Amino acid sequence: MGEVPIASMRNLGPKMALWLGEIGIHDAGQLRRTGAVDAWKQLKVSRGGQISLLGLYAMQAALMGIDWRELPDEFKAALREQALA
Repeated sequence: MGEVPIASMRNLGPKMALWLGEIGIHDAGQLRRTGAVDAWKQLKVSRGGQISLLGLYAMQAALMGIDWRELPDEFKAALREQALA
């Protein structure tokens, strides 16, 4: 059984699937191995800065199987700190 395609993951859709595909991430396993922070940093470069922190939160929440709005503020702050370091 294969991994879940990006576009089928909670919080992520066709646009994020396209963007992640451009950096070689096509399914949940690849996103998990890369990690949301590193994937976001790669997207920030490949998209010329055109990805917000909401994209980071969406990817992390997708990996956790929750809605991105359910991420606690402290968790978002830690993700933001890692991403912007």
